[in-house]
Amino acid sequence: MSFSLFGGFPDGKGFAVERTLYDKVGGIEIFYQLSNGRFVEHLSDDWDFGIRVIAEGGKPVYARDSRVEINSRRVDTMLDEVISGTAYGQDGIIIMKDVRPGEEKQWSTLYDTTPAQSQQVWCYSIKDYVPKNIVLPALLNPQILLDDITVRHFFTGPVADRLYQRIHEIMRDSVIVDFKPIHAYKTPAYRLYLEFRDEIFSAMRRAVGDDIGFPPPLPECFDVVKPENFERFVYYFCEDRESGEAHNYFANGGVF
Repeated sequence: MSFSLFGGFPDGKGFAVERTLYDKVGGIEIFYQLSNGRFVEHLSDDWDFGIRVIAEGGKPVYARDSRVEINSRRVDTMLDEVISGTAYGQDGIIIMKDVRPGEEKQWSTLYDTTPAQSQQVWCYSIKDYVPKNIVLPALLNPQILLDDITVRHFFTGPVADRLYQRIHEIMRDSVIVDFKPIHAYKTPAYRLYLEFRDEIFSAMRRAVGDDIGFPPPLPECFDVVKPENFERFVYYFCEDRESGEAHNYFANGGVF
């Protein structure tokens, strides 16, 4: 639903980029990090690349009938960490890791998650999915909230107008021209998710059905925050992302 509406985002899960645009943004960069006291190469984050593609005028198009095969070992070796919400780090520490281990580490049998594990994974996954695939497209290109009839219909006109206004309020508060520079979008995306979570989940239920469910519970720190102070403390919480609390709340999506 959201990919058809917003075009999706080039974040590593099977996307193709035109060669001219790939060359224009400089392609996937090589970075270095320390491993056992030595510098080792690793590729730049696919999100960094995707943001540069969007910033240079790339227009995502969702290919509904495309299929991409992945190596099941990636899923096997990360499932426990996905369940616990630590797939890419915790406590504000992002972990780059090799998710392509040798055959000896591959599980020999499949197993089901428990209902409690499944519920936990859903909470982490939906908090990863919504900021990336629904909030971020509007954040990067807020004009669609006014000009795109299908987007306005999805949110409803009043919510689309409020979201457009709020994006520009955050932009003014941040003293920033736009959210396209790498990492400038992170805190605003989480702020909008928390502020508009009820409206967004309501829109998703209207679009695809009631089984989408409702937003996962807020962190307990908001229990004592008065409604009139909610937006202010959302800002404090989201700015605290890298120190651990918000990172752990958004878990596997906390690094985006």
